[in-house]
Amino acid sequence: MLLEAGLNKKITERCSEQRILKGAGKILENKAAQQIRELKIDLQEQFLENPKLQAYIFELFRKGVPAVRCNSVFEKIEADTLIGYEIDRVADILSDNRISNEFLEIYLRYYRNIDLTETEKGRLPTGLKSYFSCRKDREDTFLAEHGRLLCSELVSSSFLLKLQDYDTCLKRMAEDEGVFAALQAVFEMSGHSIQIDDDTFQQIAAEPVRIGKNLGWAEAFFTEEEKPAFIKLLIGNHSLQYDLETLRRKAESGHEIEAHRMVKDRIAYISFFYNNPFVDQWKGEYMEGLIIYAISRKKKAFLRLIQENTDIFMSLPCTSVLFQAEFYSHIVNINSLNRKNLTQCGKLKNCPAEILEIFYDKDRTFQEFAILCDMPAEYAKLYFLLEIPRVDDRLRVIREIIHAGCLKNGMDLASIAGQLSVRPFSQWMQKIFSHIEGLEPEVGLRLLENYSRIGHLVWDIRTAAEARYIACSAKDLLYHSEGYPLPCAYRDKDMEDIREAVLRENPEWLKLQDEFQFTEEFIAENEARIRNFIFDDGAHIIWIYLQRMRHKSEELRRLVYAELTGRFRELKYFGNDLEKELDYPVSELDKNVWMKNLWEEKGDLRIWEEDGLLPVMRIGEVPCKTCLSYKTGVYKECLLACHDSNKKVLYLSWKGKIVLRAAIRLTKGFFGKAEHNKKQPPQLEFADLSHRKDGEGEKQKTEKLVLFLEKAYTAGIPENMQKLVMEMVFRMMEQKAKLLNTLLVASTSYLKWKPERMHYALFSIYISRSKAGSQYLDSLDGSKSVVNEGSYQAHNFLLE
Repeated sequence: MLLEAGLNKKITERCSEQRILKGAGKILENKAAQQIRELKIDLQEQFLENPKLQAYIFELFRKGVPAVRCNSVFEKIEADTLIGYEIDRVADILSDNRISNEFLEIYLRYYRNIDLTETEKGRLPTGLKSYFSCRKDREDTFLAEHGRLLCSELVSSSFLLKLQDYDTCLKRMAEDEGVFAALQAVFEMSGHSIQIDDDTFQQIAAEPVRIGKNLGWAEAFFTEEEKPAFIKLLIGNHSLQYDLETLRRKAESGHEIEAHRMVKDRIAYISFFYNNPFVDQWKGEYMEGLIIYAISRKKKAFLRLIQENTDIFMSLPCTSVLFQAEFYSHIVNINSLNRKNLTQCGKLKNCPAEILEIFYDKDRTFQEFAILCDMPAEYAKLYFLLEIPRVDDRLRVIREIIHAGCLKNGMDLASIAGQLSVRPFSQWMQKIFSHIEGLEPEVGLRLLENYSRIGHLVWDIRTAAEARYIACSAKDLLYHSEGYPLPCAYRDKDMEDIREAVLRENPEWLKLQDEFQFTEEFIAENEARIRNFIFDDGAHIIWIYLQRMRHKSEELRRLVYAELTGRFRELKYFGNDLEKELDYPVSELDKNVWMKNLWEEKGDLRIWEEDGLLPVMRIGEVPCKTCLSYKTGVYKECLLACHDSNKKVLYLSWKGKIVLRAAIRLTKGFFGKAEHNKKQPPQLEFADLSHRKDGEGEKQKTEKLVLFLEKAYTAGIPENMQKLVMEMVFRMMEQKAKLLNTLLVASTSYLKWKPERMHYALFSIYISRSKAGSQYLDSLDGSKSVVNEGSYQAHNFLLE
């Protein structure tokens, strides 16, 4: 009997046998077994336990309500609540397939007692869907009071879907007949094909009666074909009341024909309403927005400017910032532009959104924007934090920072702005920091960033290295980790305290001391050099690299040991390592010539060879991040190979800031293509100066010695100085090659800048052996492992 009645066999676990037998009898009596079988077991349980619910469900079945709809409605509404609803209304709603299960509860709660027309019933489901997808107010009190509004065409269509303030619009429509009527007129005249935005709604809500009256006039004036085009242009111009009143006034004063013609396009529309002829030359997608804005906003000075300087205006590229809507509508008052500014717009390209957002509605001059728009966003952010009354003075301050190129991402802009509002950067550098030897602009700005913490120390800072250490560690008092003390609180110390305590309190040095097992005796013997090492970011650089390259611990220990004992150059050029790396005889004289670092100064430019531990460790960080960065470089494993005897770095600085670096290598090679050298000598390693062992010589070869210039990495070189910079690079390399009596070979990346005497040719270059294992060679396709050592690769290079 249980199964015959359509009940789930598991119902016996939920209901008593008496309830089941009684309920099954009723089911069979009402011939409802098939419908009951489709009910979920939870609803079957309620059905058996509640006689009133049984009667209600049987009646729904008799009225043609499917069982699946009963499942849906009883999941959303309590049985006791539902059976209190008038059953004929409930049956009608549940039988209407236009009403989705999602909105059954809402429909029954708010619409069961409303007599909706068939048209309204057809609209309500989409009205509910739009309402629940767009509303921000989570309460349903609106539906209780104004539920019928959702049956209107305005709500059930896409007319309101672009609104951000959807809730307010619906509330005004419900409470103000004038607002509803005006919106209805817009909807009807558009041919039901338009979506309004918040600006349009706000204009209508502000003057619903006047706008509604004028829309009524326009509806009678235009033909059915003209109405949708007119409404689209009216809404797009965002000036409803002005346009509607002007239309009526002009049409009634003899301009009916022009009024009908103006709906053909936006240009004709704007020209009609604002009495300003649209010059044919101005037509074009990128120009029209600007011109229409100028005409509609009565920017007469700007329109006169471009009419008097047509040649300049028409020569502006479509990528000019002048044609960006955000620029002319929110950033600069285009009425303030002059001929010079118009010319400048030719060089100012489309500006990134993050820059435009910084200037948004700040009421700034064109000059301010022009100076900052091409700079990283930090410069504009800093500028707007300056508390300097006069624009000229603010611009003078920011120009100095731009000129120095020292503002970096992540700096505390508020702190820097506070100090720059007191005095410009040049005065800080020339007066307050002038006693700090070799101070670079970036470090100077770091001092300003942390001046509130370290200002009392500044007069006692002696060197750029100390300044860098103090500025970089002051921000967060260095990098605290468990087991190591924080450095001293700077406000309570002087520089002598800091110098004296740095070996005991610098966390990274203490970690390195443990890692490399440096004894107290070793530290005492080399205290001054260790202190300089810390102040020059050495502990920080080596500790970061060591954390990422644990398998390089022993190589690092040897390098750091040599540096701290003042014997780094002895390690780098140890014994006959140079010969071993090249597998080529190198005389003591040539070795000394190679070891000597050349340098040259020319105005603000300085170029030099570098082979020191820390400057070379920074090769992937300055002047820009590369794959050899000791922090994040993909090929940072190859970084230690830069300390091989045959490798150096060429650095070039402008106004004290490094703007170019290139690796240089002493190697060998010959013209044409060669077979790979298959014989592999034993791998080299850095000498351990704490247990010195002299190496043995290698057999001599007959290849030609080569000075190789790798690809240069640059950042911050002014365009007008690039040629001079490259001339200095090649002049130094040619001087070095001449002193060594070697052939100068360069990467093809210099093709644009090569001296006339250099030519393009196939050349086989030797991959030298490295004490660090893997090495990175830009011009030979990147990373080279131990397997590649002692072999040749043929490529096209630039040769003397």
